[in-house]
Amino acid sequence: MTIPADETITLCFELTIDPANMDRLLGIWERYVNHVEATEPGALVYTWNVSEDQRSVVILEHYRSAKAVIEHGPNIAEFSAEMAAYRTVDKLTVLGNLSEGLLNVLKQRYPTTHFKPAKGFSRAN
Repeated sequence: MTIPADETITLCFELTIDPANMDRLLGIWERYVNHVEATEPGALVYTWNVSEDQRSVVILEHYRSAKAVIEHGPNIAEFSAEMAAYRTVDKLTVLGNLSEGLLNVLKQRYPTTHFKPAKGFSRAN
């Protein structure tokens, strides 16, 4: 199935972490990712990627729609609170059409850059 590019939303978080907390974070991430996979059908891609020196993390989130992004926030609140002491969000890159309200919420929480789609598509299995 092809989804028009102007309907999907991609979030790319860049985090700084302390490598001393890696084991603790891996446990949280495993529960976090399993929870999102089991409860959010609108989350099409959800990956956590760790740099070789274990000081940086990139979280790639790709959603079917802005509605799925809105549903994600409350669904992961418990995990976000648990992780807050172990990470710093350095940057959020948002790709896609978000409402001004949702974009403002993200900008209030994170250093955010937003890009609107020009052309393209997204495929879902």
